[in-house]
Amino acid sequence: TDNSELLLSNTYAKDGLSLINRGFSTTQWQGDHWSIPEKIDISSYMNSSNTAETSLSATGKSMVLSLKTGYNEGMNDLYLSTFMSYAHSWSGPRTAGKVINSFGNESTPFLAADGKTLYFASEGHSGYGDMDIFMSRMLDKRGFEWSEPINLGPEINTANWDGYFTIPAHGNWAYMASANDSSTHLDIYRVKLPIDLKPDPVVLIKGRVFDAVTKEPLNVPIYFESLPDGRRLSATRSKSTTGSYQIILPYGNHYGYYTQLEGYLSTHDNIDLQTEQNYQEIKRDIYLSPLSTGSFISLNNVYFAQSSYEI
Repeated sequence: TDNSELLLSNTYAKDGLSLINRGFSTTQWQGDHWSIPEKIDISSYMNSSNTAETSLSATGKSMVLSLKTGYNEGMNDLYLSTFMSYAHSWSGPRTAGKVINSFGNESTPFLAADGKTLYFASEGHSGYGDMDIFMSRMLDKRGFEWSEPINLGPEINTANWDGYFTIPAHGNWAYMASANDSSTHLDIYRVKLPIDLKPDPVVLIKGRVFDAVTKEPLNVPIYFESLPDGRRLSATRSKSTTGSYQIILPYGNHYGYYTQLEGYLSTHDNIDLQTEQNYQEIKRDIYLSPLSTGSFISLNNVYFAQSSYEI
């Protein structure tokens, strides 16, 4: 969400140039260059197809993959994998199920910023030509149940190959690749989505983190949790060069956020997004005070039981 990480196909040697094997890797923006790609460790990963595609969720905790594993409904199917923080690896791909997967190819998945609206290309569901783009919504919180895929219609899909459908967080425009004017070459198109085919609106939180005394930028983790139960929902990190950060949050929660850095007082604050509105961007700069005699911290996320002094 902060444009500082790329998800790459294949895995690479330490020189960053030589291909080692199939799979996926990540690379981080270092201020003036990209880091050497590091392999993503996916448990029990297998793929007998010549192609493999994936989409990472806005939280970075889940991804949707297009693979052929030997347990498919047909050709490439869509699978889900979840990041296991305790093992610093990803769970084995789990099928998205027969509602999503057909006897044909399912490819180019894209999980929207709301974390539950999935767009993908398929040749197995009823369409208008070669590969068409479809939309399905997650009906539970873990991706076991999905709504019946909806074809995006003849205003978007063509008689030729269509795919790689993506939507920025604001949701005003979508981008896609299509062979509309050629049987062999793909072009990139920008399209308007009707309201009923849009993902749910989200909020983009962005700002910078500074030393409160020197005003120098700080590189720190920023954690977001649900209030009042304190369950961690997401996290991001500010950049060392500018102190800037940004994160996408769905509506429906009262969020608390805090930072921790050795030598500084922790900073806690909150933002109430329980009432759904349109897409918006909110700026929240964070100032961390160095530990020193006489310094103090403001406790903004302290909750008491009703009619009680119990925290």
